[in-house]
Amino acid sequence: MRNVTVSRFVIFASVVLMLSGCGTNIFKGLDSTSHGTSAEQARDAADKGDYTVALEQANKVLENGNSTVEEKIDAKNIIGGSILAKNGITVLDLGARLLEFDKGTVSTADVSNANDNIVAALQSIVSTISPEDVAAAADAFNDAADLQSTLGTESVGPRIIVPQIVVPKAPLLPSLNSSAQFRRAFANGTVVVKMITRYLDVDVSDSGTIALNITAIAESITARDVLVYLTTSPRTVVYYANNCIDALQKSKVFTTAQQDPLLSLQESVRKLLTLRTASDLSEGTYTGSSGTYSVGTSVPTNTRNTAILNAMNDIFRNTLRK
Repeated sequence: MRNVTVSRFVIFASVVLMLSGCGTNIFKGLDSTSHGTSAEQARDAADKGDYTVALEQANKVLENGNSTVEEKIDAKNIIGGSILAKNGITVLDLGARLLEFDKGTVSTADVSNANDNIVAALQSIVSTISPEDVAAAADAFNDAADLQSTLGTESVGPRIIVPQIVVPKAPLLPSLNSSAQFRRAFANGTVVVKMITRYLDVDVSDSGTIALNITAIAESITARDVLVYLTTSPRTVVYYANNCIDALQKSKVFTTAQQDPLLSLQESVRKLLTLRTASDLSEGTYTGSSGTYSVGTSVPTNTRNTAILNAMNDIFRNTLRK
């Protein structure tokens, strides 16, 4: 067991060095050739850790009709990173959790109860950031990625191979580099966790059983209400899960096996859309791994809500465990 722990530390230390370099500023390595006063001031403030000024100047870049697409990408990236930094969230937190959940190298016994499922693990390191802040950070990163797609650029370059981890270096700018994509993955993954746990408690000791968290809200809420909240467009829990995986894969830092907990979570939240569709039908049913649930509108309200909650338990039961 000690060899596994030491090996994991060496791998993670490699990620730390390659993602953050010699310094600790989360913006190091990004495009420093911004043009225009606001763009320059946003970059300078971000480099100095003055995130309030960085946010103000980055927003000015976005408001300026003469700003280039490259400047807007950089501004969106600064906004996302500054929001996370102001809340004390680092680029390395998600990496640590994914290494802990690498099913190929870490045994169940080597993971504490607090980190027994990916939702609880992420929740433990993002408890201080508000849902609104992390959603704003994720949205900024996703907007930057959308803008980048209009340029047809990707974050690519020579890659360094270390045990089980592939880390890119010298990415082509103005595309989001590996570190930026990593923060984008973290922000989107955190939004997914925040959305799920807003109304649902995750019972780690029972390997993923969930229950309505009615103590956290003032108004009456049903399982159907929670399902609608999670699956209402335009930016559903599925939207953020998809962006999380997209960013994680584009960061080219972790193997597929090390992404597995988040890939499993993505698959589960996608099933919520199927459950939502079934619950909108008169005689709708949802078939999961543990049975079939009658969730249609013709079912009596209390019975229907119990069935929806049981279906969500079915969906998440195998996801929210090691």
